[in-house]
Amino acid sequence: MSKNRDPIVLTGKVYVASYLAAYYPGYKLPAELLRGDIKIDCHLDENGRANRASNTKKGRLRGYSGYFTGLLFDGESWRKFSIAAIAGNSAKYCNQASKADKIHSVVSRLRAKAGRMAICGEGSYLLLSEFESAANNGELAT
Repeated sequence: MSKNRDPIVLTGKVYVASYLAAYYPGYKLPAELLRGDIKIDCHLDENGRANRASNTKKGRLRGYSGYFTGLLFDGESWRKFSIAAIAGNSAKYCNQASKADKIHSVVSRLRAKAGRMAICGEGSYLLLSEFESAANNGELAT
């Protein structure tokens, strides 16, 4: 896994993880990825909270039930990418039907960030403007 923490420019290409690909084949991951591609994952079941305490990286990256999580490709591996500020309320869902309604909005909002820079923050990558805001509020360790 890459230890590089350099900024990553977003490509504007957004895909879904294998769990979602069966439901949204138009967003399926391609065979070749570019540095700056984004992948959306989620989990909505009784195991969602257990993901955060998981002993596997895959489980921890998925997040809590009811939330879409973002992953950013750094050219070698996937990194956590905070999408909550970008996707707003669309990043949360309470059931499978609302998940289906909201995923297109999440993808659209993330695609609109093409060309923007993501910076490695505390625990995940953030859009540069969000990183600056968090740093100014004392939320990030320096």
